[in-house]
Amino acid sequence: MLRQLSHIHGNWELTWNSKVESYHSYAEKLNQLIEELGNIEPPINYHENEDCLAEYVISYLKWDIKKINGRWTGEGYSVILQQGGFNNSDEKNLILATASRITAAKQRNQCHFDDMEKSHQKI
Repeated sequence: MLRQLSHIHGNWELTWNSKVESYHSYAEKLNQLIEELGNIEPPINYHENEDCLAEYVISYLKWDIKKINGRWTGEGYSVILQQGGFNNSDEKNLILATASRITAAKQRNQCHFDDMEKSHQKI
């Protein structure tokens, strides 16, 4: 299970939700996302989910990126995933890729951000 950001209180960064005519908190949503990511059973090969996001970037945004030796090149990897996520309306691939990366970090005893490999910190 992932630990929520205890220093971010649910009443911080309130924004108005005109649909329900009340305030909601970005911090609360962030903590809910952290909890959700910690409860997901990730696929064994998370790179497949990342590849789906990259394929969208190639097909629809016409970016000149290629996978060479298991790594996407031509643009920054985090930008590829970010832009690929825009077509991922239910966010399935983005969430599964993220949950898998979290699991991979925990399996490598990288339980804190500062313990992670620099390249994974960027992603």
